[in-house]
Amino acid sequence: MEAEKRENPLVSTSTTKPASENLPDLTILTAKQRSLIHTIIAVAIWLGTIHFNVIVVVSSFLFLPLPKALAVCWVLLLFIVIPIDEKDKYGRKLASYICKHAVGYFPITLHVEDYKALDPNR
Repeated sequence: MEAEKRENPLVSTSTTKPASENLPDLTILTAKQRSLIHTIIAVAIWLGTIHFNVIVVVSSFLFLPLPKALAVCWVLLLFIVIPIDEKDKYGRKLASYICKHAVGYFPITLHVEDYKALDPNR
């Protein structure tokens, strides 16, 4: 059993729920570092977008006139309120990729309530 855990660093288990609850299954993902390149890419996509937005706002205020810097902020705010397609298969693939590979970077256990929701065919 110990050898299986070493060969398969991403272990997912599904807990059983009582019949009276209508909650989705809980999937627990624990991982050791799998592929360093995939892990770094997943963490960069996940956390890099936040830093990219901060860099865009700060650089717009430093290098653009005030009306154009405010326009950049308004465009970013507009992107926040634009509706997102929840059934977009590329978004689900990206979320699944980040959930699978970013866990290997941190010594944590990820609890995903409805892992099957990431399936684009659902």
